[in-house]
Amino acid sequence: MNVLTLLFLSSLLCINSLPIVSKYDQIVSLDFNNTQELELETTPIPTTTLFINPKDQQKDSGIFIDDLNQTNNNYPTVLLHGVLANKDNMNDLKNLLELNFKIKVYNLEIGSGTFTSMFTDMNTQLKMLCELIYSMDELKEGFNFIGMSQGGLLARGYVQYCNKYPVKNLITLVSPNGGVFDNSNIAKDFYQEDKQKELSITNYWRDPYRYKSYLTNSTYLAKLNHEVEHIALYMIQENNLDVLENFIMVWSPNDEVIEPVESAKFSLQQVIDGQLVVVDLFDTEIYQQDKLKLKTLNEENRLFIYKTNCDHSQHREPECFHQLRSMFEKFLL
Repeated sequence: MNVLTLLFLSSLLCINSLPIVSKYDQIVSLDFNNTQELELETTPIPTTTLFINPKDQQKDSGIFIDDLNQTNNNYPTVLLHGVLANKDNMNDLKNLLELNFKIKVYNLEIGSGTFTSMFTDMNTQLKMLCELIYSMDELKEGFNFIGMSQGGLLARGYVQYCNKYPVKNLITLVSPNGGVFDNSNIAKDFYQEDKQKELSITNYWRDPYRYKSYLTNSTYLAKLNHEVEHIALYMIQENNLDVLENFIMVWSPNDEVIEPVESAKFSLQQVIDGQLVVVDLFDTEIYQQDKLKLKTLNEENRLFIYKTNCDHSQHREPECFHQLRSMFEKFLL
């Protein structure tokens, strides 16, 4: 299911979550640190030896109920669902994190969840998110934030435009940091004002063939990525990403929803000599001019990019957890 299929199905209101495919056995993870690419050994490992699956019976897990109720003293973690989804879609990941790491996890939902995530513009959703977080005293001293897909763009928006309750580590799971695009007539009116107000996906639709229209009319991503000057109405002071301890992006070449898949690692599409190409983050103007302080983060060893071989939805499911476990352990504990 690609991004346009997702949009079409949303118009029919016939789905409320993304599809799940059942099984991956191998670890394939890349860690980009100071632009150095480190590849972990690809090894078949039974997932049952790596983590506790909340779907398993407790008598088989070897974990006692008293153990599950204990938590450590680390910062709490906040989860945020993606488009056409709600907090129920994140329950498996919530349980996996709590069971394996004994951390407190808050699973948030914006508005009505599924409907709001698609049919409310991103700026309104972000304002709702900031207000929701500020209503939770448990997060006052700081928290780690994991955003799934569209939820990652909203989580990053919280860091950049709000962040009174500070985010320590931001993890975006297959989130379209560089926008989404498919060269189809279905999207020809996405930059019209009514569409920008009605469909969240239009707010991060980055059409490289109509780049000027994107800059002029995009009400969210062009501003979030500092591609245009702007004034945010609901924040006191805008932040760059260097307020974070670490910024972590997870992407997959097997992602069947985000187009291009490299958007999840902040690569951008451009038209060069009539050809549509994907420009690596480190070659973009955003990085080279340090507009979001991504370059600063990288030079200070605080920018990380991880690669999995999971499909889109599996990043929130047990099928992918064994690939993400070491990353979660590194930044959540």
